[in-house]
Amino acid sequence: MAGESVRAELHDQGRRLHAELAGRLTRAASIHMTLLFLGEVAETRLDALHAAAAGVSIEPFSLLLERTACWRHNRIAWVGPVRTPPALEDLVAQLRARVDEAGFAFDRKPFAAHVHAGAQRELPPAG
Repeated sequence: MAGESVRAELHDQGRRLHAELAGRLTRAASIHMTLLFLGEVAETRLDALHAAAAGVSIEPFSLLLERTACWRHNRIAWVGPVRTPPALEDLVAQLRARVDEAGFAFDRKPFAAHVHAGAQRELPPAG
């Protein structure tokens, strides 16, 4: 399965970052890209959420994960593209619109395409 081979490659990338940065390594099964952050959703609302997401059309795209970085505010190391493919931006825009129309609250921060690479550490003070 292509998804599992990609997940394994991302986990290997996380291992390399972990060796460099220390901290905790994310389990391979937990590696993902968050398209939209909802937080807690009541079980009674899951059917409505699934229906909203089912209405999204997905155009095929390639995602080149060529950049590694670490966010200071939450100490998360990640891999991501230098440029987000337009089809991925469109996917996220559609998902946001459908979920919003269905009455769900979600984090409206701008989308930043990234995959949690699995390494977290204490960072030295900026300066």
